[in-house]
Amino acid sequence: KRIMLGRDKHKNDQIDLDFNPHDGKNRGVSRSHAQITITEKGVFIKDLDSTNGTFINGQQLYPMRKYAIEDGDEIILGHLVVKTTFIFE
Repeated sequence: KRIMLGRDKHKNDQIDLDFNPHDGKNRGVSRSHAQITITEKGVFIKDLDSTNGTFINGQQLYPMRKYAIEDGDEIILGHLVVKTTFIFE
């Protein structure tokens, strides 16, 4: 499973979570900012070479590398803070 994070879904139909309604543009979220993948080994995020960067718990990610994320992690896309909560059914 892949979840694309960004803004302007109406311009890019690959975006699954559109942060425009949360002032994404002014908070530095790129149109194609990051990608979350869910595998049998865990949940991972990858910055897609965004303009303003992606952070996990204050640590900036290198672009195009996968990083594990866990329940409760704080993800920052540019300057927009997102708190992760995992619910698996």
